[in-house]
Amino acid sequence: MLLYEKRNDDINVFEMQNFDFIAHVHHNIEVLVCLDGTLDVTCSSCQKSLNRGDMMIAFSNDIHSYSSASQGKGIIILVNPSILPAISATLSDRKYENYISDCGNTFLDLTKSILHEYNTDCCHEIIVGYLYILFGTAFKKLSFSPDKDSLNSDLFSTMLEYISEHYTEDISLKLLSKKFYIDVCHISRMFTSRLSCGFLTYIHELRVEHAKTLLHHSDLSISNIMYKSGFSNQKTFNRVFKQFTNQTPREYRRSIKAAT
Repeated sequence: MLLYEKRNDDINVFEMQNFDFIAHVHHNIEVLVCLDGTLDVTCSSCQKSLNRGDMMIAFSNDIHSYSSASQGKGIIILVNPSILPAISATLSDRKYENYISDCGNTFLDLTKSILHEYNTDCCHEIIVGYLYILFGTAFKKLSFSPDKDSLNSDLFSTMLEYISEHYTEDISLKLLSKKFYIDVCHISRMFTSRLSCGFLTYIHELRVEHAKTLLHHSDLSISNIMYKSGFSNQKTFNRVFKQFTNQTPREYRRSIKAAT
């Protein structure tokens, strides 16, 4: 499953430990530096184990995820690229690698300074200054290639954001085509190439996850949950739900109650 994460804050910095987070994407740039131990991460379909001092940068619209299989600590920085115009300009026509290793304490010291400033005085100008040093240093070490797909990436991200807000409604490739003025076949190819699944499969997965939440945390009837999750008939709801969970909605609810 892929989660589109809509973030409203320009800067967010926090320390993490044994972090586990499903594949997600957003407009903000996400930086992770390993403080200690090992962190298993995946970004742009490339899986790595980060050790002390190693860094991952998930640029805007890069799909990334975290696994808690290994024991490790790190600092995560989320930043809206619009507050760093020089960085945004650099990224407008370049696609950088996502990982940096064997840099000693270079990025450890920088991210620790950013975290300290964020948690104490939180002076915007100082944090922005540190971020420019962080990315400027990283760009010296990262290889890059011309980015010929940036417009498609931004468009796909915008569509994912729209879907995240409307997937329980009547949504289709035809509707997306009209809304974003893109050919239906082109949208379909974007889903297949970027998510390795079709548009309908993605919608079904979002709806099933929503239904699971309602089955777990509400007393609504199965039929009511069906409609609230975006399904129009019971037969389809049962079939799709079982496809993803190996249980019908009713069986899933019974298993939850049996476990409590």
